[in-house]
Amino acid sequence: LHAIPTGAAEVEVTDYYDPNQATVTLKLDPHYSAKENAQAAFDRYRRARRILDKVPGLLAEARAEGEYLQGVQQQVETAEDTAELAQLEEELRRGGFLHEQAKRVRSRDRSGTVEPRRATTRDGYPMLYGKTGAQNDAVVRTAAPEDLWFHVKDGPGGHVVIRTSGRPDEVPESSLREAAALAASLSHWRNDAHVPVNYTALKHVHKPKGARPGFVTYTDFRTLHVDTGHERG
Repeated sequence: LHAIPTGAAEVEVTDYYDPNQATVTLKLDPHYSAKENAQAAFDRYRRARRILDKVPGLLAEARAEGEYLQGVQQQVETAEDTAELAQLEEELRRGGFLHEQAKRVRSRDRSGTVEPRRATTRDGYPMLYGKTGAQNDAVVRTAAPEDLWFHVKDGPGGHVVIRTSGRPDEVPESSLREAAALAASLSHWRNDAHVPVNYTALKHVHKPKGARPGFVTYTDFRTLHVDTGHERG
């Protein structure tokens, strides 16, 4: 610092991080001393470092939020009645995406008693499934640990569960494929010719604290490939 004259506009210094120890030219503010210029440079570095350290987490949050909204879009496109649309509107409002106080249709979501949809496989196994985030959460809450849970691979979609009465190994292949086909039809890739669907026992499905409606993590899964019979149009 003592070698830098007062009022200098730039200075050449050695870059000790360069294997050849090349020199670099640094711009200085001539209105400040060399020490003050050095302190300002370190302050800029620390602030930039703090921002850069946060960027990966922010990118991950943005990707997760984008996937969530893509799922909501798919759910809106396949909604069968105004009650489901009201659930989705309420879900977006609670998530901070809708700020206006729009008039809302009375729905099961407002009362906190959202129930999963129900169906039965051709082999007679009961199924639960969801078409909104609230219904998907209800599927996970209602099912038992040994029930089989299905979800499209690597993307947003509805949750499907086969009730196994504690005997998941006895569920026939035909019912597994029927549930997988339902999960594929509730996903963003429902119009693709081939859709991979993961399935696992519900005991391997976990909803992180504070996660958005319908979001879960899961492990120990297998994958079925569903042939839908048509290409994306």
